[in-house]
Amino acid sequence: KAHESMELAEKLDQVMCAEELFKNRDLTLSDLAHQLDLSSKDLSLYINDHLGVNFSEYLNSLRVDNVKSRIASSEAEKYTLLAIAEEAGFNSKSSFYATFKRVVGMTPADYKKSLDQNK
Repeated sequence: KAHESMELAEKLDQVMCAEELFKNRDLTLSDLAHQLDLSSKDLSLYINDHLGVNFSEYLNSLRVDNVKSRIASSEAEKYTLLAIAEEAGFNSKSSFYATFKRVVGMTPADYKKSLDQNK
């Protein structure tokens, strides 16, 4: 079982991080499960049990991490926060702001300011 779980962790990491599947704004649990050759139920259980979050929280945390690294990059000045958020897979400004604030504990603008102050 532990071996299967490690294998699944690697596959999940591969499709979500290396292939950046999280950027697909229409991605559903069943799409991801299909990609991993699993049932939606098994994937959902795995994410809940091993990552301690539900699918939506998992997906949004990857998107927020992507946005955070993009904001911190030297390229950030060329794009609006919303453009960066949309490229990371967020569907709307309101869901982006609410999710970012919930995950990071501050607004995207405040996060950007905090980075600028630390430069």
